[in-house]
Amino acid sequence: MSFGLYVHIPYCQAKCPYCAFVSYPLGDAPLDPARYLEALLEEARSHLPEWSEGVASVYFGGGTPTALGPLLPRLIRGLWDLFRWDGVEVTVEANPGTVDERSLTALLEAGVNRLSLGFQSLDDRLLQTLGRVHDRAGALEAFCLARGAGFANINLDLIFNIPGQTLSSWKATLEEVVELAPEHVSCYALEIEEGTPFEAYRDETCDDRAAEMYHLAREILREAGYEHYEISNFAREGRACAHNIIYWESEAYLGLGAGAHSHRPLGPQAARWHNPPDLNDYAQSPGVAAGRTELSVEECVAETVFMGLRLIRGIDLVRFRERFGWPIERFYAEELEHLVSQGLLAYGEGRLRLTERALAVANQVFVRLLEPRRPSAEGG
Repeated sequence: MSFGLYVHIPYCQAKCPYCAFVSYPLGDAPLDPARYLEALLEEARSHLPEWSEGVASVYFGGGTPTALGPLLPRLIRGLWDLFRWDGVEVTVEANPGTVDERSLTALLEAGVNRLSLGFQSLDDRLLQTLGRVHDRAGALEAFCLARGAGFANINLDLIFNIPGQTLSSWKATLEEVVELAPEHVSCYALEIEEGTPFEAYRDETCDDRAAEMYHLAREILREAGYEHYEISNFAREGRACAHNIIYWESEAYLGLGAGAHSHRPLGPQAARWHNPPDLNDYAQSPGVAAGRTELSVEECVAETVFMGLRLIRGIDLVRFRERFGWPIERFYAEELEHLVSQGLLAYGEGRLRLTERALAVANQVFVRLLEPRRPSAEGG
């Protein structure tokens, strides 16, 4: 069984006010990083030999993994000794200000071959609004350092619909990013998460403005030669994120670390589970899940449809039938008929995909397909 390996590093320089992930500023973390990394390796060992073969991709996320400094390459080597991945995409998330020439070289030597830099914006005023610890100059310097160190596969994360952001400011950021020529660009609309300081901005975000900014990103990036391959993601040819495609195609993945999620797809052991989000609880019992859900066929279908439609190419209908034994219409005949009639979904070349019109309002489609359905006697 091939699978994606995700490793959660819950440390960062400072907690961004819009962030709802399990993360802590290094100075305020409830657990020493060295002890946390011991627990990570202990959890990894607990999953052997069941998950010891078939690593298809590796992703270190957070938090800010590079906030760990020299501890991070040490962890990567320790995990490689256990899982022995070779020739796969290995991504590390990084923020400007947490990398320098030496640390980037150390990551390359440890086997990292893809860097995901959290730019978010190239407008200093908006970076302050977002609570970022870097400025525009720091973001550009981090990119140049990564290129100089030898990273040939770099993603830049961007956020739009930030309170106070104008269309012209967003356009300027996009145009400057295109000039940098990264291999991959991710563009996410700001989500106001409950319980974060950014809840105070809830009334300052605008769906119409978000849609306008989204379409502008598509226009500029596609004109610059990037393939729009997933709702929020754009890549040069051959540079789509292999790890995230595992999620979007509802394949198997193993999550290590506090709050990390894991998934086994359709089969007798189909399930989803997650680790305790509390760092101390996690470190006391590494490898012991905080919650586990056995998945029915219908739940696997719902997840496959919801995630698969995020890909611009959509769902491969032949593969769907091979996987579940019935055509997709057996599960969602009425919903699909309605969404196709509304111009939100379309069939073509053996696939079901979102239409151009639906991309900016995809949640309106997904909400109709999230409820698991038993196969009907008719359809397809």
